[in-house]
Amino acid sequence: MALARREEAIATAQIRQGGASNAVKGEARRFDAQSIYTRRYQAEVLDKLDPVAVVMDLDRLCYLPEGPVEAILLCWEPPGAFCHRRLVAEWLERSLGIVVPELGFEGGKR
Repeated sequence: MALARREEAIATAQIRQGGASNAVKGEARRFDAQSIYTRRYQAEVLDKLDPVAVVMDLDRLCYLPEGPVEAILLCWEPPGAFCHRRLVAEWLERSLGIVVPELGFEGGKR
């Protein structure tokens, strides 16, 4: 965690020292924040989980008396936006070789 804070401080200092426009600086801060969040989420959450166990738990939770239903990952961000839902989906895709489509973007770009 200390390393992520150090990287964030260095990146912020580099942005402030540069002659970039405010729009470019804002975009760089957002990108850097997403990169730091992604690394920390991976290390602090996903690396502690077994992807096979997660999928098995989802399957178990989706079995209803009326029959099985498909699990979905849901959050408030629009499809294609940076969010933890997409981080989990990409982790499952990398780990298990499965496809976790974005609703509305199945077969298309995310």
